[in-house]
Amino acid sequence: MRVCKPLLLTLSIAMALAVNKKTEFKVTEEDLAKHPQKVTAEQVSMAVTPYIDADRAKPLFGGKANPYDNGILPVLVMIKNEGTETISLQSMLVEFIGSTRQKLEAIPPIDVAYIRGASQGRVGPSRIPGAGIKVKKNVFNPQDFVERSFAAKMLPPGEFAYGFVYFQTGTGHGSKVLIHGLKRAQSGKPLFFFELPLD
Repeated sequence: MRVCKPLLLTLSIAMALAVNKKTEFKVTEEDLAKHPQKVTAEQVSMAVTPYIDADRAKPLFGGKANPYDNGILPVLVMIKNEGTETISLQSMLVEFIGSTRQKLEAIPPIDVAYIRGASQGRVGPSRIPGAGIKVKKNVFNPQDFVERSFAAKMLPPGEFAYGFVYFQTGTGHGSKVLIHGLKRAQSGKPLFFFELPLD
């Protein structure tokens, strides 16, 4: 059977789109409202959810590996402005607090894919410089972490924002996320900090 070139081209494009189609990820205000550990202070509501298990995390970050199994803890942050003033998030800082109260800063999203990137490899018996070195291919696409990261800079009244922050750590009983640096946009008045449980 002979297939015409335009049809082959159309089929090729359709297959490429199917392969490159990313898992849709949508979080709603209802997810925040129903979160069992939602915290509300100064008319701002927040909650965090760690993405540890492979079934939830792998499809969001390339589908080849679970970030948590590779030393990265993705934490979903959800924030809603319940007040009447715009909230500035430009100076927002997100920190991980471990069970022994040690603190870790979030990793810039563009760097996450390289935290456990190529292995050092092994040098074989070859006398040719560089030959015999095995390099493990990075299983993550940096853009996946950037696109799903928390990026909102302003939160007008009634608005909701969400996205991931990333830490190079595991979790333990009593681990928390500390969020501070939020301000009232008009007055510049800082808001109270938020300490959110990860258990």
